[in-house]
Amino acid sequence: MSKYAPLVHFETEFENDVVTMDLDQLSRKTLLSWTPYMSEIDEDGKLNEEMTIKLVGEAAEILPEYVQNFSGLKDMDGNAIQIETVIEKIYFIELVSEMVMELIEISQIGKKVEVDEKAEDAEGKSDGPRLASSKA
Repeated sequence: MSKYAPLVHFETEFENDVVTMDLDQLSRKTLLSWTPYMSEIDEDGKLNEEMTIKLVGEAAEILPEYVQNFSGLKDMDGNAIQIETVIEKIYFIELVSEMVMELIEISQIGKKVEVDEKAEDAEGKSDGPRLASSKA
């Protein structure tokens, strides 16, 4: 059976908020356009600041089509922050960069995706596949 999962649940922390979202697999065209940046990723899975800014700039145009069910991020008044704000404001560059790196990771052939059994709701439904290396 294929390990392909159309959506992968991703959870991370940003300024003490637990941010969750479902990520779609990157298209061939998008992945190819990001290839020049991928060769600049260091052993820790990071890009230098200049390359991060360039990649996030390109990614901002297409991220809304790859990110679904974005939630958990709040402003200082407790209001939910929408994905469009996260993509547009430089304040969130680290979060957007992390989302981009996760998209690249989950879109690579052969990456193991598993269902986190602890993420089941009261009815026993899972919130979806997770990348084995995802933060949970």
